[in-house]
Amino acid sequence: MIDFNPRFYNQLGLDIERGMPLPLFACLDALGDETALRAAVEKAQAANDNQKALCDRFTFRATLFALAASSRISQEDLAYWRSWMKRNAAHAVDVAADKEDPMPGVIHSLSEAYLGLRAIWRFLGSTPLASRTRLRALIAERQ
Repeated sequence: MIDFNPRFYNQLGLDIERGMPLPLFACLDALGDETALRAAVEKAQAANDNQKALCDRFTFRATLFALAASSRISQEDLAYWRSWMKRNAAHAVDVAADKEDPMPGVIHSLSEAYLGLRAIWRFLGSTPLASRTRLRALIAERQ
């Protein structure tokens, strides 16, 4: 007996958003409708709007904020990534947030904020400023 697992993976919505309707393909194949399956595949291949930028806006912005706050990113790089977000906003797909169903985005944001707060001391300990401070403390101890 063959084990068939009909569940799809979590990121399937991203593939669908980019024009690859995998559940539809699986359904048509399971029904044995090869004509409709071929038509669906051809339609997906012909679609020109598959140029989507996949991103996690909340985590991306939080990372930029942390890098800027700790002086670990240049102003030029910060400006580049902020302009990248603006340039790609029209065709960006957020991996966690959706205007029609905001709750997963809210939960994701709270989870990321919690994880970020838990890791703040480790992050700050790895900053160049913290490394210089530790080096100065070691030098002062040896003198």
